[in-house]
Parts: sequence; C-alpha cells; structure tokens
Amino acid sequence: MFYWSWIDILVCLKSCFPIFTHADSSGLIQKLISALLVKIAQNSDTNFITSSSSSSSSPETASGYRFSSSSKSTPDLIKSSSSSKAWWFEDLAVLPPNIIEKVIQSLGAYGTDNNSLIITRFLLHYLKTAAQSKAINQLYSKCEYGGLADTAIHGVVTVGREAFSCRGLLWVLRIVSGCGLNKDYKVGLEKLIGGMLDQATLDDLLVSGHDRAVYDVNLVLRLIRVFVNSDEISIHKMKKVGRLIDKYLSEISPDQNLKISKFLGVAESLPDSARDCFDGVYRAIDIYIQ
Repeated sequence: MFYWSWIDILVCLKSCFPIFTHADSSGLIQKLISALLVKIAQNSDTNFITSSSSSSSSPETASGYRFSSSSKSTPDLIKSSSSSKAWWFEDLAVLPPNIIEKVIQSLGAYGTDNNSLIITRFLLHYLKTAAQSKAINQLYSKCEYGGLADTAIHGVVTVGREAFSCRGLLWVLRIVSGCGLNKDYKVGLEKLIGGMLDQATLDDLLVSGHDRAVYDVNLVLRLIRVFVNSDEISIHKMKKVGRLIDKYLSEISPDQNLKISKFLGVAESLPDSARDCFDGVYRAIDIYIQ
C-alpha cells in the first residue's frame, strides 16, 4: 500500500465506509491510514506530527512511522497554492467522520491529546466543509462529528490567544455549534472569546438567533459576563466594550421577538464605568418601545 498513489489510498479509504466495522476489525483501515500518513509526511515541509506515546522518546506516530522534518518536493497532483502544510486539507475533507477520527487517533492527537495547531486547523476546515455541504449532511448525522468538534476546540483553547483573534474564535464557534460539541468545550471556548471581547466588532456579535429571534442575545450576554468578571480589565477596554454594546443594543432593538428581559439584560450587563454617558442606551430604548 505504501507504493499506491495518493488518490488510490483516498478512494479506498472512502469506500470502506459501508463496511467500516469489518474493514476496521481486519486492520485494513489502519493500513490505509498508515500509508496516507506516510504520503503526507513525505510531501510536507514541516514535521507537524509528533508522538503521543509515553513509551517511546522517538518522534513517531501511533502508526509507527517516523515523519521526517526535511523538505520534500510535492507531486504536481497534490501541490497547492497555499502552504505545503495544508495541501492535504481539501483531499481529506471528503472522508467520512469515522475515518477522520481514526486518522486523528493514529496521530495521537484525538480529544485532550490534541495540542497541534495544524491538526486543529484541519479539523476546523473539515467541520466547515461538512456544515456547508448538503450532500455530506444527508450522509452523516451531526452527532457523528461530536468527537472531532471536541478535539478541534481542545486544540483551539490550548493555543488560544496566540493563534486566534476574537473574530476567529467567533467563527470557530459558528462552525462547531451544530456539530454536537460537548458543553464543557463550548463553555471553555466562550470563556476564551469573552476574555477578548474588547477586540470584537459589531458584525462579530451579530450571530443568528433561535426561537424566532433575529440574533443570539443569550450568547452575547454570556460573553459580556465573562468579560466583566475577567481579572485586571482596564478602564480603556471596559469603555471600548461599552461603546460596542451600545451599538449592539441599537442593532437588536427593532427585533419584535426580542423579550424585554433580554433587552434589559444587555443594557444592564456592564458597570456604569463602561460608559461616559447613557445616550446610546436611551436611543436603543426609544427604538425598542416603538
């Protein structure tokens, strides 16, 4: 199998889905995944895969193959205009979620073992592709992506502020919100976003709502709560968020399905020190009661 072409390996892996249990128990899937990982390693500039095994000090994957960090030439078939570290993202996005779980497990990066930025970025790309594809949604249920979503968010929270902006984290939240994400991981992601709320823009907060509401006000309330309760928030950041929330109030106030308790919750969510005046709040109230 190690002499098979990249396309042949992908096609064979995808065809294992209808007979997954048998293919897995026979060892076929693991052999295909091992061949797949060798192809990635041979054609990547960076040794992004490291061992998670505590029994060995050598940089090997769970599949037992050492991934060289030396630069390799990438075949024309799998060249990408983007970074060579990501040339395989699109190709693996066609594989079923249970196969991708096996791939990530073979890398020793599944669940709480994921501390790799490149694996995290791949999983986010994979989940985004799945969410946007009607054909994929018809084949697999959202709950089948739960473990992958948890793994991705563990990676996001691990690298956190160093790799993702507030806008980027809100984008991540949108992607994983419909993937059966574990509640604890969702809370962890929202804490990370809330701590960076001063970096957000109005557009970032305009997340689609539920129960006929135009916007997800509950999410914004949770993010504000995290921000207000954060340690060592400067008055500059507090006032910046105050201006942002006043704009948000004006945006949500025309929503006829917005309950008054939610509107007041947002209006009263910040301390008085966050505003130099309350003109923005009063204008939003005028719009709301009209």
